[in-house]
Amino acid sequence: TEIYTLSLHDALPIWHQFLILWASAIKGKFTETERAAGKDYNNRIYCATTKDFSYVTPTRLFFDPEFPVSDAIVLPSARWYYLIVKDDTSKPAKKNLRLASSDNLDGPYGELADPFTPKRLWVGHPSAIKIGAEYIVYFDAYVDNHYGAMSSRDLTTWQEVTAKMTFPGEDTPARADRMRQGSVVSVPAALVQALRAAAPAH
Repeated sequence: TEIYTLSLHDALPIWHQFLILWASAIKGKFTETERAAGKDYNNRIYCATTKDFSYVTPTRLFFDPEFPVSDAIVLPSARWYYLIVKDDTSKPAKKNLRLASSDNLDGPYGELADPFTPKRLWVGHPSAIKIGAEYIVYFDAYVDNHYGAMSSRDLTTWQEVTAKMTFPGEDTPARADRMRQGSVVSVPAALVQALRAAAPAH
């Protein structure tokens, strides 16, 4: 099998295993959407599982909304799981983030909701976290060369909160040192304080 693109994006614990998600465009698959995507971006989401990263189960299709998607992550919340993907459609250009839900991490996931990222931006590489009652989804606005974020309390109504954020490297000339394709994790405050204390002075 010829794979045009392969990007490991996330590994999630599932039933004492890890669920690994990635996007691939496979020659000869989903040819009905090649025109909308371009053959190199006609991605679907695939998965495999592993207990030890030595043996990995055979690849299987994880999510196909009948158009190209990539950059999948899963956000757990109470008894629900929320799959966030990038709509990779090029003609007409979409390049936004959308969300589907399931009561099972392994799926199946329902229909994708409408895009929740700003229409003016091409975005990708989401990363999500819940802070208190608020869900934050970070994204890379790669054409406009900056990071951004959306906020929601119910995963239905969203507001852009980019202006409230400070992202590493975005104060460098032409943002040449800005971060790209990042992931957010929750860590103890003491660890953050220790890292800040150890950072070299500017």
